[in-house]
Order: sequence, then structure tokens, then C-alpha cells
Amino acid sequence: MRYLSICLVALSLLVPAAAQAQSPDATSLLALHRAYVGWQFGDGTFNTYRQTGTMVREGSHTTYPWTTLEMGAIYRDTTVDPKTGEPFDDGFTGRVFWETDENGFTRPDFSLRQGLDIALSVLFNEGTTELSSTLRPSQTIGGKSYAVVRVQPPHGDALDLYVDPVTGAYVRAVIDPGGSYETTVDILGYTDALPGKRMISKYEIGKFVFTMTHVQPNVTIATQEFHPPPQRATWTFANPNPFPISVEPHAIFVDATINGVKGRFILDTGAGGIYVDNAFADRAHLSTITRGTGGGIGPNPVRIRLRRASTITIGGNTLSNVLIDTARFQWHEDNEQPAGLIGYPLFAGAIVNLNTSNQTMQILNPQTATADTSHGVAIRVDLYSKQPVVPMVIDNHIDVKALLDTGNGGFVAISPTLVSKRGVPMMATGYQGNAFYHPEDPSAISNYINSHVEICGVGGCETDPCSTITSIALGPIVYQSTYACESQSVGGDYILVGYDFLRNFDFVFDYRDGILVLKPHPQ
Repeated sequence: MRYLSICLVALSLLVPAAAQAQSPDATSLLALHRAYVGWQFGDGTFNTYRQTGTMVREGSHTTYPWTTLEMGAIYRDTTVDPKTGEPFDDGFTGRVFWETDENGFTRPDFSLRQGLDIALSVLFNEGTTELSSTLRPSQTIGGKSYAVVRVQPPHGDALDLYVDPVTGAYVRAVIDPGGSYETTVDILGYTDALPGKRMISKYEIGKFVFTMTHVQPNVTIATQEFHPPPQRATWTFANPNPFPISVEPHAIFVDATINGVKGRFILDTGAGGIYVDNAFADRAHLSTITRGTGGGIGPNPVRIRLRRASTITIGGNTLSNVLIDTARFQWHEDNEQPAGLIGYPLFAGAIVNLNTSNQTMQILNPQTATADTSHGVAIRVDLYSKQPVVPMVIDNHIDVKALLDTGNGGFVAISPTLVSKRGVPMMATGYQGNAFYHPEDPSAISNYINSHVEICGVGGCETDPCSTITSIALGPIVYQSTYACESQSVGGDYILVGYDFLRNFDFVFDYRDGILVLKPHPQ
């Protein structure tokens, strides 16, 4: 399997056919590697191939089988979770990159990780030897020194290639060195896919070891095998009309029926799935498939169960055969005790109009309806995590990735990396209330000055330093004098933008096309 692989799109193939005499410069090292593997991308050696293999996490005895199909630029990867039997797929159609989740919902991939994906595909499809290169300082692995060559694929992240100076084999590749998506691939073995034509067959990324057990080069693969799989969770669209929801000071609530049992749920764009309280799940007779752990805001892992719901009915429309997570769920705002959170699966296979102005929602069939982008700002969203992530700017000069989270009660959460490395100021300031306080909320009883706030989520509570930052901007939309907290639950260049910002908009969700429309309320 090519980990997060993507096709080679725009590489020149003008390279010499024979290896050059060995010398310590980058060009000769790449030529030595090309001679070692015996082929390069685009030379006609492999028109198609089918690979099968296994993925095993370090310290685990669970084996994940995978399959990769490749035909030129088009590919499809499938990995099966042995605990659930459910596949996860990703691929490239020749036009669109895509991924599916455990429910079979397909989403386009517009994430910034595409630079990493391209670099990985360049590595595994032997596209490195035709790129311009520079020699980097040698590095030592296991007491042995290796030459390092840096190459830069078009539209992809740079790769530092650790080359065995005797054989020409790559032993390590560091992708996006020093960057946001730095990834180390330790190459543990090669296999002859054809006589004298080697492919990488065993490698380690993070804590996962991937082993190719079989390869079939130049086999016939039907075009439909490259298509995304059919949905396993499916909608019955019975009501195209708006239905009521409840927009409260700190959250949006929607009524739903799971397996015939009625409940009240938080509508949570920041949830990558549907999360239900264990007690409610037991009443709805949701059978447990497997157990595991999860997390979110807060320092503690959460014990969860993966269960399957036969039906979830919302506003007269029914989603069937849905995998959901259940755990102990607590909520202490708005005098509510909801049964859980409803997130990504609601939006994944439908067009959803969320009108917070008049407190209604509408679920539409994407085969017969289109997203209304009038009177709003249409944004291409990154759905890699099944949560909407968009580019924003802090204080007019710091670019960040913002997760739009209606399940977050009100504040903006900022990663410590942005504070320490990017210079976002987090100095104590006078602030009226706590992280969930809104001046418009007559039920608020707290009214104190605090520069440190206790923030609670599914993983418990953490106490974080907070401050006011000048602004955050989403294109032409500017959120000024923003109260923000430095959260240990947020990493990298990410921020989490909560309900205090999002309650000022109506929304159109068209996740099948990777689009979110924000319509500001009239001022």
C-alpha cells in the first residue's frame, strides 16, 4: 500500500538511460539508485499493478490487510479494519482525489496534505531519479553513514533521500523536512516485481509497518474497480421541507430518533462521527461491535464502543445502517442533558441547510438538489479529519488552519505551537465571565475577571491561559477582539473556532463536493 499516496502529475521524464559513474554528488547517487531498482516512473515497465499486503502497528498483534490498484495516474487503496470488517478507501479518479470512511461516505480530498501525498507517490513509484537534486549533509542510521539527496517534486513536498552509497538502495526518506507535515519513511526491504525490477516492499511510517506480500504487474484491471465504493450507510429522503431545531446560547440542538428511541442531540460540526451516551445506546438496543479509546478537548482518553444503528431519523429523513461511537456523555450548559452529538455522518451524504436565524434545518437529496451559494461566502473545506477546516488569518499576518466547531461552546482555542513559534500573544487581560459566557445570555451567573479558564470537553477539563487577540479573518469575514485560549488539545498551526463566531451565520453543507457556504446574519 502506498501510504496516503497520490499520482504523479507533472514530472519530466528526460533522464539518461544508463547510470553514471559513481561519485559523491547528488546526480550520481540518484543514478546509482535507478540502476539498483532497474526502472523509473513512466518508462513503461509497469502499466498497471495490483499489490496486496499487511499493516501492523508496533506492539500490536492486529493485522490490517490492504490492496492497492494502480493504472498510470489513477489509483485506489483499500484497507480493512479486522475488528469491524469495514474497509477504508482512498484514490484518484484522474480528476478528483477522494477518501471514504467507515460508513462508506466519500469526500473529496482538498487538504494541504496533498504535498505529502504527492511526495509519497513519487517515492513509491520511482519518480525521484528524474528530479533536480542537491546533496545534503550525510546522516547516520544504526551506526552507518548514508549520503542524503534532496529532491523537490512539482506541487509536492521535498524529500530527503538516504542513499546506501554501495548499493544505491534508499533506506530512509524524510518528506517535508522541518515542515508541518514532516514524515519519516524507513525503507526495510525491496522485492523483484519483475526480473531485475525492484519495488519497495516493506517500510515503516510512524508506528506502522507495511509489508507487501504479493504484486501482480501489468494485469488487466476493470475501470470500475478504481471507482469509490457504494455507501454502506444510506439516506431515505422523505421530507424536503425545513423542520425546527433549537438554537440556544451555547449550542444548537436537534431532535432525532435512533432505532425508534427519541433523543435530543447537539449538532456538532466538530464531531467526526455520531457520539451517543451509553445509557441511551442501551435503551436503543445498539449492539457493540468493538471497543476502543477516543479523545477531544481535555487531557484524558475516553473509553468508547463502536456500535451500529439500524436507523437514525431526523426531520422525517432516515439514515440507515450507521456506525456510531458511544461513551459516557455529560453536558452542563443550557440546562440540557442531551443524548449525544451528531456530526459528520449527518452532512456527509446530503445537502444540509442550517438556518440559525429562524431555527430550522433542511436535509436534501444531493441527486436532485444543489447547494444554494447565493448571498453567502462559499468555501472549499478540508475534510481530511471529517471536520470542516478552512484557512484563516490571525491579527492580519499569521496564517492558520481553523476547525469550525459548533459543538465548542464559545471560545477560540489556539495551539501552543502558534503561541510559542508563531508569536500569537496570550497576555492576561480583563475578561467578563468564563469561556462559555455571552453578554446576551441572561442565564449567565458568572461575572469575573480571569486570564485562565477551565475548558471542558469529552476528555475532561483543562485550565488554559486566555487572552484577547485583535482579529481572526476568514476571507472577507473578520472576527474582532476575539477571546482565545491556548489549549493543549490543539496542535500544529491549528485553531478551533467555536459557536460564538459560528452563531452569526446560516450554513449550507455540501460535503460531497467539499463546499461549505456561510451566510452572515443581517446586521
